[in-house]
Amino acid sequence: MTIINSTVFAPKPDEGGKGGEGGVLMTNADFVAAVFPSLPDGAFVTVCSKAGDPCVGGWVAHRADVAIGDLSAEQNNFVGCSSFYPGGDGSFKARKAQFAACHFLMLDDLGTKIPLERLAGFELSLLIQTNHGNHQGGIMLANPITDCDMAVRLLNAVISSKLCDAGANGPLSRWARLPVAINGKPKHVDEAGAPFRCRLVEWRPYKRYTPQEIVHGLQLKLALASARRLNKETKSTADNYMNIVVWFSNQAEKRVGALCDIFMSAHMESLSFFWRVVWGALCSPVLLSGRPTHSIPPTRLRRAVLTNRKKGLKP
Repeated sequence: MTIINSTVFAPKPDEGGKGGEGGVLMTNADFVAAVFPSLPDGAFVTVCSKAGDPCVGGWVAHRADVAIGDLSAEQNNFVGCSSFYPGGDGSFKARKAQFAACHFLMLDDLGTKIPLERLAGFELSLLIQTNHGNHQGGIMLANPITDCDMAVRLLNAVISSKLCDAGANGPLSRWARLPVAINGKPKHVDEAGAPFRCRLVEWRPYKRYTPQEIVHGLQLKLALASARRLNKETKSTADNYMNIVVWFSNQAEKRVGALCDIFMSAHMESLSFFWRVVWGALCSPVLLSGRPTHSIPPTRLRRAVLTNRKKGLKP
């Protein structure tokens, strides 16, 4: 792997040569190696190369470790934002079922549909000019997100904020342009009929962010976990918390009203899962009915939590 010594900036994004001339000079192989410093065991980076208009035809995923050296600079070249595992039959496809981890986020149409000022001082890890006045921005993650549901929530928050389109293949199988490539869309050819050549205009490989930093920096709104997700979490952890919940509710037997006031004054969605379980238990008619708490099965606790959420027992 070639080591990139420092942050490199090309001329300002709206400057530079015709057809994508100039920019940070780097091979696609070096780019991929820097963006993906580590992968889950058994997972691979995905690349795709398409001739002519990239809107025509399907998107065939190839393992980057096999195909990266064969990508032609005269084609549309893409890299997946996520890594994937090979299928059971040895096939390699960029599908949710084979998702391994999300490594970076891609922001699309910066400079045209989305003003660069929308980033409000947020420093991108990379910026690639994809045609005249238009760019794709990349945000590298400090640690790859291996939780599929968490990755979808974060990516959907980016989409909901209009920082990129929804795409045709779902948020986990997003494709981003590589720096050494063309944009083969007919509307971007020059007077001589030559396609626009992509160029890397900003490169900050040390700028990596946690999901929390991305949400805060881009002012995103994460969707709440679905009831199914909450139920799944509750099922896997309620047994571990049962003894604490029972002790808590017994100790609070004569002070439930005051405790409920305290919990109601808090922002329930900002509390940890444990405290939401406690809240559900304390406010549940099951626990306040006088029935011995040690005889209440975990399924009743889960039902109580979901019932309270539906009733809107939160500020």
